[in-house]
Formats: sequence, structure tokens, C-alpha cells
Amino acid sequence: MKRLLLIWALFLCSLTAAFAQFSGSGSGTKDDPYLIFYAEQLSQVRNFLNKEGVYFKLMLDIDLSDWISENAPKEGWQPIGTGSSPFLGVFDGNNHVISGLIINRPSSDNVGLFGMTGQWDGGETTAIIRNVKIEGSIKAKSSAGGFSGYANSTLFENCSSSMSIVSKGCSGGIVGTSNNCSFNSCTFNGANISGTEYVGGIVGKEYDGSDNISLCSVNSTITGTNYVGGLVGGGEANSLSVNYIKKCKVNADIVGNNHIGGVIGDTKNIKIDSCFCSINIIATGDYVGGLIGSFNQGLESHIRYCSVTGHISAVNYTGGLIGFSSRDDNYNSLECYVENSFSICNISSSGDYVGGLVGYDYGGYARYLTCKDSYHSGTIQGRDYVGGIFGFKREGKIKNVVKTGNTIGRKFVGGIIGKGDGGSWGIGIISCFEANHKIVALEDNVGRIYGSLTHGNHGDSHENIVGQNGTKDGNIALSTSIVSRAGVTLDISDDEQNGFSMGESGMKLRANYVSKGWDFNNDWTIQETETYPYKP
Repeated sequence: MKRLLLIWALFLCSLTAAFAQFSGSGSGTKDDPYLIFYAEQLSQVRNFLNKEGVYFKLMLDIDLSDWISENAPKEGWQPIGTGSSPFLGVFDGNNHVISGLIINRPSSDNVGLFGMTGQWDGGETTAIIRNVKIEGSIKAKSSAGGFSGYANSTLFENCSSSMSIVSKGCSGGIVGTSNNCSFNSCTFNGANISGTEYVGGIVGKEYDGSDNISLCSVNSTITGTNYVGGLVGGGEANSLSVNYIKKCKVNADIVGNNHIGGVIGDTKNIKIDSCFCSINIIATGDYVGGLIGSFNQGLESHIRYCSVTGHISAVNYTGGLIGFSSRDDNYNSLECYVENSFSICNISSSGDYVGGLVGYDYGGYARYLTCKDSYHSGTIQGRDYVGGIFGFKREGKIKNVVKTGNTIGRKFVGGIIGKGDGGSWGIGIISCFEANHKIVALEDNVGRIYGSLTHGNHGDSHENIVGQNGTKDGNIALSTSIVSRAGVTLDISDDEQNGFSMGESGMKLRANYVSKGWDFNNDWTIQETETYPYKP
């Protein structure tokens, strides 16, 4: 009997302790979560830090304005979770709104509704936040995000932020700094976000581990100095980590200095699928792209079925999709791809290495970037190394691409490539169509296909492969393209540098592309006699 009484007493004590930590109903389990009806109960979530598997569910919209005015009028909401005591539970917003979330902590790191969520656990999810919208503002020192300042191995699902966020570093609409997290169907909408380095509409900085971002959208103005992106500011992924971004949309004005991208400012290994960017990028520095500002190729990476529309303004290393791309000398990187993607935008640069799709690409030792079944339309203007598809390219292949618009520079100007370097393994330029209205070099080195090309030097088997006129691989150039050098319009003859001439009516016929291996069942469409090929 005494033993039973002791067990009963301990059970009552445990219940008392649980009730003392949370003033509402529920037991914190998956089937019986703690139910949150008002602001004080939301604050009580912090009583369960460092405890795994505790469940919470929001039952009503909550306006935090009165609670903050009474409890923390100066600094605002105290973020839930710290580095030593993170939130490790499951928070379900039940499609409700938390408004009046004001945080004024300009000297603090790890700031948001939650300060720190999750913990590194070999890639397993250790915290979940889902089905909630937040409104308000944040001022912080570093690692500031609407939902979490710093997140490890956390799933964010159906989270929507309309927070105005200002911090000195690592500012994100959803998370400030992220490590091995997943973001599904999250949005950052209508508010502005600004900082110095690492500023992004979803994540400010990806740290080390690989993140997955899918079905997310951003509609905002994003401002920073370096490492600024529509979805992610930048990352420090190690050589064995790959970030996946798919089916996301960005509609943003993006302002910064160096490493600026419509999707991500800077990255190492990345796969981007089916992302769409409508952007206006104004950069006062270098490494700027419609999708990726700068890209260091490590593991196999790709860009597929993506599009960019808008305007891009920068200095050096500027591209409609990628500003700067280079192999990773410290890792045996595999071949990377840009395929079935396009950029419809005007690109203005006051510097060098400017391309309709890629500004600068440096491959080598059989590790290089392949571009195929893609196009650019618009006016490109730069100084040196300006190309309709690539400004500068070392090694790799370009196949089945089309360029329309204008390409203008000082020297090394080409309708497809400004300057090509065969390096050790050669360049392939195969079945490409150039349909520029004007190709202009103010000084020298200009051509309808390329401005200048250095041949490969690793033996006959690795020489450049430039499609020959009259063959299936031959490159086609619009016969009415105006090519000028130093103010003089040139009389162009068909050759390797200038391709094979074709009139506008011929370039709007599907058969002329099919004969060169273009796939109109899967990769392309065309309005016969009316348009050049474009993406379905």
C-alpha cells in the first residue's frame, strides 16, 4: 500500500509540475498537444526548452501588442530558445496569425519568434514549426529571422512572414542562419529585409549543412552589402553538402554590392529546379546573377527548368543566370549543368565578364559547366568579355542555345561567347543559333558566334569542337545581324567565328532546328513563322 501511495504521489507531483509550466489544456503529446489561446500561453512555450517531442497547437489568432506593452515595452518579445537551450518540440500554428511581434534588440544575436531551434543530429529533424503566419518587425545584431534566428535540423512548413527585418548580419525572412533545415511552402511577403552580409528572403546564411527549399515564394525588397539573394543570402556548405532548391518563386527588388543573386548570392554545391525569378537587381560591385551571384563547383550541381525576367545592373562578373562560376580545386568536382532554362532581361555592366546566361565560367581538368537547351533575350552591355550566352568560358560545352537582342562591349564581344579558352580539354559550341540585332565591339575582337577563341592544348582528342558549317552541329547566325568594330559595320563571311548565315524567316521554322537535333517534344516550342524557339 505504501508503495502504491508513493507512486500516486509522484504522479501527482509530475502533473503539478507540468501544469505549473503551462497554464492551458493539453498534455504536450502528439495526440493531446498543449493548446495556446493567448499571448501568455505562447510565452510559456519557453518553459519546455531542450525537451524533445513536446507538441503545441495555436487555437486562435494572437496579437502580442498588449502583452509586449505590459511585459517588455522597450525590447519587445523575448525570442524562445537559446544556444544552450533550443526549442526541440513541434509548434503547429493551426493556420492562425501571430501579429504585433515587435522585437527591438539591436545588440542581440539569434533573434526571431524563436531564438534557437533544433540541434545537429546527423541530419534528422529535431524541431518542427508549421502552419503559422507572423506580422511585425525585428531589429537585431545578427542571425535575425522571422521564425528563428538560428535553426539546426528544423522543418519549417507552411510558414508565412510579413516581418520587417533589420540586422547587421545573417538576416532572413524565415530564418537568419540555417544548418541542415527544410523549408516547404514558406513565404516572405510584402515586408522589407535589410542587413550587411548574408541577407535573403527565406534564409540569410546557410551554414555548413545542406538545406532543402521547395515551393517557397518571396515578394519583397531585399537590401544588403555582400551575399544577398532573393531566397538565400549565401552559404558555407562543405565539399560534401548539396543544397536543393526547387519550385520556388521570387518577385523582388534586390540591392547590394558583391555576390548578389535572384535565388542565392553565393554557394558551393547546389541543385536548382523549376525556379522563377522576376527581379530588379542593382549591384555596385561584382559577382551578380539572375539566379546565382557566385558559384564554386564542388559536387555535381545543376540548374534546370528555371527562368529569370527583369533587369540586372552590376560591375564585373554579371550573368542572366550565373555571375561567376569556377571549379573547386580542393575537390574532384563532377560535371555541372545549366539546361532548359532562360533569361529574358536587360543586363548593364560597367565592367568585364558579362553574359546573357553566365558572365564568367572557369572549368578545368574535365570539371566544367555544360549549357544546353537554353536561351537569352534582351540587351547586354558591358566592357570586355561580353557574350550573348557566356561572357568568358574556359572548357565545357554549349549546345542548342539561342540568343536574341543586342550584345555590346568594348572588346571580346560575341553573339554566343565573348572569349572562349579551350584550356586543356577544349570547348564545344554546337548547334547554336545567334539572332542578335546588333553585335558591337567598340575596339576589337568581335564575331557572330564568338569574339575570340583559344584552342585546347591537351592533344587532338581534346581540341575545341565548333560546329562546322553545313553539318548537323553547325552554328547558325542571323544574316541581318549588324556586326561592328570601332564604329565600322563589318562585311561578315560565314566561318567558324561567325557561323552559317540564315534569314529571319528561316530561323522561325521548326524544321531548321529539328535538323540539328533540337527536341520540340520535350525541350522547346515555337510559333511557326512567327517566333524564335522558346520554352513551353
